[in-house]
Amino acid sequence: MISNSPDTFVVLCVHSPMHKAYLEVIEHIGENNTKFLGYDIVADVEPERIANQIFDEILGTIEEKQSVLVLTDLIGATPYNISKSVLEKLQKKGVQSDLISGINMGILLTALRSHSLPFEELKQKIILSGRKCMKLDSEVNDKAES
Repeated sequence: MISNSPDTFVVLCVHSPMHKAYLEVIEHIGENNTKFLGYDIVADVEPERIANQIFDEILGTIEEKQSVLVLTDLIGATPYNISKSVLEKLQKKGVQSDLISGINMGILLTALRSHSLPFEELKQKIILSGRKCMKLDSEVNDKAES
């Protein structure tokens, strides 16, 4: 599957209330100029019903041949499983799509700031940014003192 669209559509599917919290930070730092979909997944949700709802909303939002990148918080948890179901549905429809789990604020900001990169390049940039965001304070302070 090749995407000819100039950008990737970002979807956030996380435990409630993380989407709302991420959105507040994005608005606070002025990074709210990129359209994306976000979902706070609550406990005791019907996963397949929510997956179908998210899938329908994505299909109704994206442009033809636009790729989709779903970001989620925890591998194996309900938001991840819902995201996997959405991903499978998208891929069956021929939508170039992928899923990144273990997100943090740095990953989300990179995804939103860099969504115009080619899909494969975007995914690699996001993974690298996520790793760069995770540091021991002693590593940060040691480098600053050198």
